Formats: sequence, structure tokens, C-alpha cells
Amino acid sequence: MYSIIVIGSLLLFVVSEKSFIHFSRTARRAFWYVLSCAIFLWVVKWLQELEGLGMAWIMLTAVIAASVVEDEYLKKTGLTPMDIEATRVVRQKYRSPSGQGHSERIMDIVNAITRGKGYTAGTKQLVSRVSGATRKLQKGLHRIIQSVGKEELNFILCSINVPAMIEVAHTKTIKLLVGTRLKDLETVSRAAIVDGLQKIGLRYRHQRQEWAKQVILQTYGVHLTLFKAYIDDGGDYHSMYKLLYNDLQGEVHREVLKHIHVQAEAAMEAFHQIDQSGSKTPGIVLKILSDVDDTVFSSGGSFPAGLDSRYPRKSYYPGALALYAAMDRHFAKKHHASLETLKSLASGDSPTKHRVPSNIQKLHPANLPKLKTSTPLKIPSLQVSNKSDESQSPLPGTSPEFYILGDLMTPRDTVNFSAFSGLNRSHSGATSNRKNSPHQEGSNLVLLSARPESYKGLTESESYRKYFQPLVERGDLDTSPTMLLGSLDSGPRALLKLFFGSSSDPEHLKSKTATDALYQTLAAKKLSRFNEYAALYPEAAYVYVGDNGQGDVLCAEALANNMVSNPRIIASFIHKVAPTMSTLSMFRKEENRPEDIVRSWKMRGIHLHQTHLGMAKAALDLDLISIDDVRKIGMSAVCEFERISSRYSGRHAGRHLPKAAKDLNSDIDSINSSLAEADRIPYVKTTSAEEAQTFPGDMVSKQSSMEHDVILE
Repeated sequence: MYSIIVIGSLLLFVVSEKSFIHFSRTARRAFWYVLSCAIFLWVVKWLQELEGLGMAWIMLTAVIAASVVEDEYLKKTGLTPMDIEATRVVRQKYRSPSGQGHSERIMDIVNAITRGKGYTAGTKQLVSRVSGATRKLQKGLHRIIQSVGKEELNFILCSINVPAMIEVAHTKTIKLLVGTRLKDLETVSRAAIVDGLQKIGLRYRHQRQEWAKQVILQTYGVHLTLFKAYIDDGGDYHSMYKLLYNDLQGEVHREVLKHIHVQAEAAMEAFHQIDQSGSKTPGIVLKILSDVDDTVFSSGGSFPAGLDSRYPRKSYYPGALALYAAMDRHFAKKHHASLETLKSLASGDSPTKHRVPSNIQKLHPANLPKLKTSTPLKIPSLQVSNKSDESQSPLPGTSPEFYILGDLMTPRDTVNFSAFSGLNRSHSGATSNRKNSPHQEGSNLVLLSARPESYKGLTESESYRKYFQPLVERGDLDTSPTMLLGSLDSGPRALLKLFFGSSSDPEHLKSKTATDALYQTLAAKKLSRFNEYAALYPEAAYVYVGDNGQGDVLCAEALANNMVSNPRIIASFIHKVAPTMSTLSMFRKEENRPEDIVRSWKMRGIHLHQTHLGMAKAALDLDLISIDDVRKIGMSAVCEFERISSRYSGRHAGRHLPKAAKDLNSDIDSINSSLAEADRIPYVKTTSAEEAQTFPGDMVSKQSSMEHDVILE
């Protein structure tokens, strides 16, 4: 009787679609709450009566449910195609009816092999293997890869879901791709293969590691630089850093790292011989390494993320993204001709003529100047001396099968061409919305964060999806950033350092509080991550961006100490979110005045500014951007501040926006003195509390409005 009532109530709810209960959210929620409790009691009573076969049925159901969840999760978050700007360029360039047909045929094969895997807990795949059905499908896949032409093969690899294809393909097919047919693959197609191997798992899989090594060792010169940038542009936690320091092991790791350094040195030598820009740049690409909290967006003063409460939490700082994009594009424009010449002289599948350096061992990460997190941060003393729509990714649910073609999600008439692409730009029907502002190919923005790594990159993937993917899609970022995170042991190490201390630390750096100990440990971890990343890109020049609220200044000072032996670090920009004398620094001594500390930093290439507009002015002096870029950054900052002000003025979260406006206007005034009157940047202002739309309980109390008098000195 109880079962009849529960089932009857559910059926009655379904058939009464036009009744009042379906048009009242409160009524609907009340119904589902009551029904859920009733079903729960029903299931409990039913389980108590189960015996023998009933319990076995429950176990089988649990196994199938777990299999379905694991299979669906892997499809949605793990086996995803490499849909980046470079693959979209290849699809635009080599699209043909035959290529599209073969791509669709390959995905039909992949879906046929994997269909029902979760709901049968792999039983269907086992039966297919025993009966020979899987083998026939794998042979069909092998024939396509073996028979198609060069252009068609590149189109296929940039269109299909490569990780899903590699997972079901026969070993002979993968060996064919990384062997005989490797010479036919463009750089981005090679990156797609290695990206696919990463996503199905490389660690402890020696054969897969050998395949990845084979692809990398057969890629040379500037093409290897592009290859690494493509891997980093995937928009997930799979990156070159993860590939080298987590996936590849033992001798494979050492061979790949040595090849990277040899080819980087060869590319640098060739670049300096043909560079016509007139500047002695320390790298052929520019990498911008930036902190996240209180640097890219505000922490809202939320500990331990940061200190800055001028802007609401998670608000992007006005002009920050525009500054990063301007530095990237200025470098690309400045060295465009030299890079294009270098790419035309080098072939991705033939060795670059080079002399193997005798001191190659010095380039190994183990021998690079860095600080281990297992020891306290020790800094030697210094002597003070005089996108647009085409960026959409394939989404599940738009096709009867889950694995769909990235090409089907790409508009036919637009594509972003970059200055660092060796692909033909004359393809008919292709237009570029950034012809006048080309950017470097692949990912060249690296986010250094003290946040610990998560299980299989769950939090990193969520951060990409929530914070950075929308920026790429609307064009605020040209490519996806790479994320380098901290570790879970930073906190415990900081406490050990606080309680037991370290005799090797200078007196002014000895931790007096748990916060100082934590910040020093985080600085050491960031410095270690920086050195490890720099070992992957020996041919790159670097700009470091951080804030003075935690340990970023200490990290910048350590990098400055290495600038003589490692001149690839062009400059460090520090966002001022705390008083100078409270900054954790090797120069923080009782006898030093704030202006003396700032002067010492500037002599070492460390520039302290309250806004990103101030950083832009300093970047102009270093020839990292142009005067036109400065004005564009200023206009972008004004628009972004107006948006933030319109949203938060009159609310508790925006209580300190007048202070932020004052800092921004100060730098606008400084920049306007260098601009013509017609080009000057307008000043910003905040919306008054009376003008802003407010809600009950959202107005700032007098006490809270007066509590922020000492954010900055």
C-alpha cells in the first residue's frame, strides 16, 4: 500500500502539468522534499527485507552506477580534444570534404568501440575484443591514418578527439603516427598527439612515454618552442611542466630535457644572427609570469589569499589583462620579421645545425640556481650600487555521440591568425579580427600561485572554466594561461620554521610571526616553480609580476640576484597593496626608509606601483610596450573601473573604491603628461551611494566606512 501511494503521487504530479503546483516554485520544492523523504523510507524498509539475490542485485547496481559515473566523468573532463587557436588555423587551412568525411569516420569508430562502456562496466568491450569486432574497427582506423595525404592527416588530427582515438587505437596505429608519418605532421598536430597521450595517462606507462619522447626528439629549433607553447595552451592542467616533471620519468625525462636545452640554444643563436629589431633581446619569446591574488584580481582582503580590500573580491584589476596582452603583442610585433625568417629556415622534422654545448649539464634543473622548499628561504646579500566566437570549444550534448568534431564547432568564415604562426594567411574566406595586433603563438602567460595542487587538477580545471575560459572567449586574453601551483606542505613547513627557526636566515628575515614564516615558505616554493619552468624554456625572456602583500617581493629579489648569470629576466613589476615597511624583503631593516627600499628595488629591476597603469608606464620605459599601448591600457582600465564601480558602489564590497579611484587617477595624471591633449585618458570617478541601487542590509555602516584609513601609507 505504501509503495502504491509513493508511485501514485509521482504519476499524479507528472500528468497534472497544468495544475497550480507546477507554476509555484515553493509548491514544487515542497512536493519533491516530501516525496524524497517518502522514497528514502521506502528504500530503507526494502533493504531490510532483502536476502540472497536481492543483495547481489544491489551490489551489481552499485558497480554499474560507479562505472557510469567514472566513464562519463572521464569523457567530460579527461578525454577532451585540443581545441586551441593553432588547431583552428589548421582546420581552416586544410578543410576539405574528404578530410571531414574521414574525421567523422574515425569518430564513428571511436564511438562504436566505446559505446556502452560505462553501463556494462566494460563487459561489452570485452565481448567485442573476444569476438574480433574491435579488431576490425581498429583495422579500419589504421587504414585511414595510413592512406590519407599529408594535409588531410593534419586536418584530421586537429579536428578529432585525439585522446579518445589514442585510447582505442591499436598499438600499430600509434607507432605509425609517431614513426613513419611523423614527418608529415605540422607542429600543432604533433602537440595534439602528445596532449592526447598526456590525457590518457603517461606516468608508469613506459611505452607511451617512449612515444611522447619520439615526437619531441624529432621536433627541432623554433618549432620545438611552438610545440611547447601549444601544449601549454590547452586550457587545463595538462602542460609542459606536468609533462616533464610528473609524466615523463627516468632516462626519458633526462633525454627530453637535454634535447630541449640543445634546441633552445641553437634557436637562440640563429635568432640573434637574423634579428633585425636592433635590440639585444634575451629570448625569442616573452613569458609573463604573474601571481594571481592581489595581482590579476583582488583578494578583497581575505586571508590567506591577500591583503588588498580596495576592490571587491575576485574583481579583475583595471588594466591588468590589457597590460599582459600589450606586452605579448608588442614583443610579437617587434620580432615578427626575425621569427618568420627563423621559421622559414628551420624545419620541424629535420635537425637544426648546432654545436652541442659542453656545459649542457649546467642547464639541468638540478643545477639551476633555486631554493628548495625543504630549507628556509635564503637570499644572499646584495651590494647597493650607483576571442571571439571562433574560440568556442566542442561541448557535449550537441551531437548524438559524445565525441564530436571540434571542426563542427568552428565558424567557417573567421579565424585568428597570429604573428607567430608559420601557417599560410592567404587562405580564401579567412579573416582576422587582430590583423593589426598579432600576438605570440601558444600560451605565454604563466600564473604562479601559492595555492596547493589538487587531485588530478580538479580545482585547476574549475579555475580555467570559471575565471579564464570566459576571458579567452571574449578576447581579453589571447590564449589560455598556464598555472603553476604550490603544495600542501607549505603550511606545515612554515610552522616548523616558526617554532624551530633557522640559523642561516639573516636577522631581518627571521620569522617573528606565523604569517611571515608562511610567506617565506610560499616565496621559496614560487621561486622553485619559476626555476623549473625556466628550464623548460631556456630560449625565453621573462617578466615577473606580483604584489607586496605576501612573498612575491622576496621572490623578485632572489630573481634579481641571478640577473647577472641569468639575464633573461627583464623586469619585475610589484603591485603595491601594503605599506612598504611591512613588505617582506631583504631590505626591510630599521635603519632603511621606505624611499631607500624602493630605490634599491628599482636598481635591481623591481618596480613598485599602486596600479597596473603605473606598471604600464614603467614597461614603456623598458620598451616592453609602446606609447599607443599605454593609452589603450589606460582606456581599458577606465572602462573596467567604471564597470566595477557601477556594480559595487554603495555596497559593503565597494566601500574602498574611492581610494582605488584616487590611486588610478594619480597614474592617469602621470601618463597624460606624456600624451597629446586629444589622446589623454579620462579620469575615473565612483558612483555615489545615493546614485547606486542598494538593497536592505547592503549599505555601508559608518563604522565599516571609517575602518579603512590605513590600507596603504
